[in-house]
Amino acid sequence: MTTPDEKTRNFIAQIKTNLSNNDFPGKKVSFNLERLYELADQKDVNLNQVREILKNENIKTVSSGDKLIFSFNSSNMPSLDEAKQMFNQMSQDEKDSMMKMFQNMSEDQKKELFQKGKDLGFI
Repeated sequence: MTTPDEKTRNFIAQIKTNLSNNDFPGKKVSFNLERLYELADQKDVNLNQVREILKNENIKTVSSGDKLIFSFNSSNMPSLDEAKQMFNQMSQDEKDSMMKMFQNMSEDQKKELFQKGKDLGFI
């Protein structure tokens, strides 16, 4: 997959901010699918490409009727080197959004995330 352009990165950052504002990844979040396609079109962004990028960042998207449902996929975590590389390529807005998502996780989800990190040898 090619590196996303600035418009796509900004669109993804906005989605992540909106997810975070809705207690993601602590819970699944859904947005109106048609509205997302309209917004993507207005910003000259391919929503299917955005969904693929989010998938690679462990954010699963599923279309259900007129909704697009977002959930965190913790079973597909990247290696430590891949994670470092992804983090270094993120904008400050994306890093802030990621921090907010982590802060919105329940204590159980944080424990699970740390346990997975230990199991994978990250911690």
